[in-house]
Amino acid sequence: MRVTGGRLLGRRVLCPTGLVTRPTTDMLRVALFNMLKKRIEGSVVLDLFAGTGVLAFEALSRGAKSAVLVENNQKALLYIKKNIANLGLEDSVKVIRRDVFRVLGVLAHLETKFDICFVDPPFALLRDASAEQMLADFLVELHLTSGLMAEDGITVVRYPKGDLFRRRLGAFQILRQRHYGSTEIALLARRGVEIVLGTKHPFDRKAKGT
Repeated sequence: MRVTGGRLLGRRVLCPTGLVTRPTTDMLRVALFNMLKKRIEGSVVLDLFAGTGVLAFEALSRGAKSAVLVENNQKALLYIKKNIANLGLEDSVKVIRRDVFRVLGVLAHLETKFDICFVDPPFALLRDASAEQMLADFLVELHLTSGLMAEDGITVVRYPKGDLFRRRLGAFQILRQRHYGSTEIALLARRGVEIVLGTKHPFDRKAKGT
């Protein structure tokens, strides 16, 4: 897996085997960052369920100011730290080991407003309706009530293709919603906030019904 754009273009990102992480494909990352390109420069990024850290590394490569990565798996954390060292990002990244659903209080102590948040949970987490609702409620708390996100911040969430989880996002303005194979991504913002995104990329296929 390699960085697909910016000053670190082509640099390798190490990925552990045998974990429940589902690293985003090159195609998906190209499409995603094409949509976000007007928002990346100088942004402060939060990467939840960070896995390899590749989404944060892509953002930093493309001009983000700094990133906070949250991951709770020890093996994944080891690879995140290896990748940070290999890419020379030690001064730009903070890593927190914590269950994502219990991290908001820790993040509050950083006294930081995040411009972009990536939420890329293991799909096994969304195994039933109660788990889906727990994640949806967490997204509302994170983005709308915690004070952690900038007023015009964007949360990017990836989830299995289908209507079930999508229907739980009604509290948000959905800026873009796209599917790539078995995966969907949604770009979420506060309702009533005008946000300009990048132009569409050829890989950015509109999801059915959006």
